[in-house]
Amino acid sequence: MTFNNGNEKDLYIILYNNKNYKEFIEPYQEFINFENFLDGNKYYYGLRNRNNLEIIPKEEKIIFDDELEIVALDFSVVAYKQLVSKYYSLLLNGQIASNSIINNMLNKPVRSQVGLNFQQFLDNNTEEFNKRVINNAELNLKTLNIKDYCETYSKEIKHLSVPIQTHIRFLNSVYTFFNVNGITFSLSNVSYGNDQYKVKFMSDLNFPVLRKLAEQYGFYVDENAPWQLVTNLEHPNIKKIVQSLYPNEKNIDTDFIIKNYYNTLLYVDYEKQKEFFYNSYKNLYNLRVEFSKPYFCPRSQTTILQTIQRNEPPKTLDDFLKIGEAFFLKTYLLILNAENNNKYDLVQINKILNQALKVYYKSLDKNAALLYIFGNFRKLVK
Repeated sequence: MTFNNGNEKDLYIILYNNKNYKEFIEPYQEFINFENFLDGNKYYYGLRNRNNLEIIPKEEKIIFDDELEIVALDFSVVAYKQLVSKYYSLLLNGQIASNSIINNMLNKPVRSQVGLNFQQFLDNNTEEFNKRVINNAELNLKTLNIKDYCETYSKEIKHLSVPIQTHIRFLNSVYTFFNVNGITFSLSNVSYGNDQYKVKFMSDLNFPVLRKLAEQYGFYVDENAPWQLVTNLEHPNIKKIVQSLYPNEKNIDTDFIIKNYYNTLLYVDYEKQKEFFYNSYKNLYNLRVEFSKPYFCPRSQTTILQTIQRNEPPKTLDDFLKIGEAFFLKTYLLILNAENNNKYDLVQINKILNQALKVYYKSLDKNAALLYIFGNFRKLVK
């Protein structure tokens, strides 16, 4: 039986070998914690909530463990250290194989990236767009003040080298890995496409022990990367750990964990975009305060250069925010539309915006207005 090593080019061979791997793991699928995270709802596990909205770990809930050099949400770190402690206790007592490759991996997991490393992409977007403005007379005239800059930029996103502007789109792109959810530990950085290594790893004498301990302490084993352990938020041990961190809370369930350990990325991104536009326009203003435009003078019948002055940016971010929520909701709608290949025309955009503003002004709830806007680009679950 042959398996992929991740270097195959022929699609037929890849599919044939992948079928072999599926047959190999069939016996493991009887275990309740052997999970396929590329299938169905599990694809967004720890990345979306029940409403189908992206979530991101709260920074204050993330901890770094010096001993194992792991970064994750606090309860996940506690559970993982319990598993590691039990494993090496069994090893020390001679109860499991001493020549297992897992012995040198479990206490040295690959460092996870918790949260999104998106700022560099946004900085690149600023640099690219502002250079285009400076070298393009039409764009110069369309960005003479910060409000026009926001609207023009939003409509030009599709022309960027990497047309990604929101943290939401970035999270769902090829630039982001599954382990940003704050509850995943990887013992190796081997490619998902290397089925040969998967078979080797699961054939290790101590893999059954690892899988059983994962089940005991609250972790799934990812069938597409069996060296990857993902915290099971519904597991009794995980709830017990969270309960110890919230002793006065009577009802610890998955919804409680999501609410207290994650932020809704839509709301976070909306505020981040405000900061982005303020800083980007300041950057443009510092690059070129004024520029010249050819102007034909009828009186002298000559063409002269007319100096165009760009408006100063607001003094502070707070001053910029005084423009009002209606403006920012419109800007965010334009961003989402650009990221979705201009799904709506101008008439439809105005219709969506008018309804969103009705929602907002009803109770001054910007999050409710955001949900209405976002719901026009993705089906949400209420």
